[in-house]
Amino acid sequence: VVVELPEGRAADDAGRRELVEFALRFQATLGSDPEAQRLVAWARFGRDPEFARFAREVMLPSGAFYLDDAALQELVRRMRPDRVRERIARNETLIAAPGPAGGALADGVRNDPLRLFELIPSELSAAVGAGSGREGRSIGSAGGEATGFSGDGRALLIQIGGRRSSSDLDFAVQLTDAVASRASASNTTGLRVDLAGPSAIAATTSRVIRGDAIVTTLASVALLYMLFVIFYRRWMAALLIGWVAVVGILAGIGVFALFASAVSPLAAVIAALLAGLGVDYGIHFMSHYDACRAQGLDSASASIEAFRRMALPIVTNCFTSIFGFASLWPSDTQMLRDFAVMGASGLLGALASVFVLMPAMLRLFDRGSHAGVPGGPRFGGLADIVAHRPRMWMTSSLVVLSVAVGAAGLQGFIPTLESDLTVMHPRPNRALDVTGEVVTRFSGQGEFIPVEVRAESSEALVAKAHDAARALRSEACQEVGVVGVSGLHQLLPDPRGVSRALDGLAEADAERAVRSFDAALAESVFDPSYYGAYRDMLRSLLSSRQPPAVAVLSTFPSLAERLFPASALDAGTPPTDTVILVRLSSPLHDRAQRRRTMDVLDKALAPFPGVTVAGVAAVSDELEDATRASLPQAVAISVVLVIGWLLIVFRKPMDVCLALIPLVFAALATVAFMVATKQKFNPMNSVAIPLLDGIAVDAGVFLVSAARAHSGTRDGLRPHLRTTAPAVLLAATTTMTGFGALWFTHTPAIRSFGMVAAVGIFASMCGALFVLMPILFGRAKRSEQV
Repeated sequence: VVVELPEGRAADDAGRRELVEFALRFQATLGSDPEAQRLVAWARFGRDPEFARFAREVMLPSGAFYLDDAALQELVRRMRPDRVRERIARNETLIAAPGPAGGALADGVRNDPLRLFELIPSELSAAVGAGSGREGRSIGSAGGEATGFSGDGRALLIQIGGRRSSSDLDFAVQLTDAVASRASASNTTGLRVDLAGPSAIAATTSRVIRGDAIVTTLASVALLYMLFVIFYRRWMAALLIGWVAVVGILAGIGVFALFASAVSPLAAVIAALLAGLGVDYGIHFMSHYDACRAQGLDSASASIEAFRRMALPIVTNCFTSIFGFASLWPSDTQMLRDFAVMGASGLLGALASVFVLMPAMLRLFDRGSHAGVPGGPRFGGLADIVAHRPRMWMTSSLVVLSVAVGAAGLQGFIPTLESDLTVMHPRPNRALDVTGEVVTRFSGQGEFIPVEVRAESSEALVAKAHDAARALRSEACQEVGVVGVSGLHQLLPDPRGVSRALDGLAEADAERAVRSFDAALAESVFDPSYYGAYRDMLRSLLSSRQPPAVAVLSTFPSLAERLFPASALDAGTPPTDTVILVRLSSPLHDRAQRRRTMDVLDKALAPFPGVTVAGVAAVSDELEDATRASLPQAVAISVVLVIGWLLIVFRKPMDVCLALIPLVFAALATVAFMVATKQKFNPMNSVAIPLLDGIAVDAGVFLVSAARAHSGTRDGLRPHLRTTAPAVLLAATTTMTGFGALWFTHTPAIRSFGMVAAVGIFASMCGALFVLMPILFGRAKRSEQV
């Protein structure tokens, strides 16, 4: 939670005090509200007081075990009586310095007269300093220097810990709503309050995608109905086709829902897409049914004849489309598997529905005579136009495609991978923007990458955490932006150095060192009574013989909760897992930077089994790798399945090649479009390529099937194509509408997916009507008059 002074309010002591007072009210509200307590594990701002208590009660008394060899030897030397007297005498000289410098030196002398804090490793100095009170009062003290303030002092960062992971979208929504409402209630002075972080982003994403799924479905249905009315010139045909498709799709998705309790964001927007695909079967059935009715057949006979003509092409098309989805099943990404299974289920439902429900509903509602039935949908003359000059249409289409492919070839022809991770998030996204603001405005934030550490025992866990932290502080890691590593290694000493520390402490006599300290003070200008607490710390430091271990952290719940799995804490068993955090100087939105950083971190941690880089950046890297690896595999699977299925159906290689012409046309045009418009491959729009392998061939299947059924002459072919070509045109348009409806979503990656797929379907339609259909006319025998 970022709370900031409004414009015009000065960032002075009064303004900062106002921010702190808000934070205290907010903490109290969260702590006293039963609903908030169910969701919120902790709420902190500034330095964690339990962290400071741990430093004071555990780390300082056992400080010798945290020192390296050189620092430990220096500690023993400084405890010799002559060195103690020398240090106290030097302090007298330092405080005598005139001006502000002398005052600052005097503060250091008061806190640490023997300058022992100089020996503390840099990664521990802040923690131990907090425990000793060397860094001023806590943030909760009015007027104290607060570490939770932004660099300009205008904003304060409050951190909220949820009781469950932010990857649980429902919980993220509940947590975000609870925090937002309590923050609003605590904001009595008109401060600006914004939510940031993974839970806030997840809640925004969840809400937007749910809303997008509804909007895209409604938009798709509305657009489809308008198309049906335009093509069929009667409202009943539109309702029949739409109703049959809806029932089938819902039945198919219902079967899927029996085995899946949740769906991924990509699968959530599939309804609009299936609406465009599912109506295709009804369109082709209705077109041939109308043609049969126009020939004088009654409704039942027309349905039987339409079934006889269209059963094989419709089933063939359904399975080629399913093969496009099926190519995604082997993917390592659950999101793609959900999308594939849900899509295939919906298409199978639509297929069954068109053969079961469509004839029955036509029998019920189409009771009029054939004289009142239109002779098919509009645009039936398209076949005659193409047949009149087939060579011109084919040549023109191929020239346009060649120009597009040539232009794309000059730019490399292969689209690049998306480098910006934020395309996977809805836009606008205030939570995402504020999260980036937190990284840049608040010191100590940056981009955090969690590293999971696993070991066989608690003692081995501490040792391995030290090894991992040491590797992550290497020069190579610093070059990619690593500015800090926090975790278990900062709180507990390396158990492998215990014997060395004990040997060093054996040379130091605690009581002798304290007596030397008292004697030196007595001979100086300093008041010995002021250093009572320091004297006790010195005695504990030198007499300690038992280093702190993992068990001591159980008495500091707020630290243990952030370090160890909840399962181990709840069971009371010694933890063998922990997480250390790597802090980077800047966010990893850029793909190249993210890849280089992940590679360096992985290489640094490779020698330590059980240590794994995790988090969003690592998952995104793996998702990108999975996308890159699975795309060629998915394309190959879909192409092989489609070609194999067409060989089984048509049994003639030439017919199979003809049916694939729209697919080849669409593939080339789609890649050319992506290159020309600088569309980049991302985990969502890359799905369009294997899907097109199954969907773009549909038009070719229907046209080749019509050509196989005609009498062998152009005049005999025309009546078949007058019925089939408009159905192909409408089916492609409805499919484009389904994909195009995704443009109404707020997620750039999903919009890109819809755009790429719609372009591919449009190109397949052009390839079918203006390349394949002219070829079919050219292959037909000339009759007495064309």
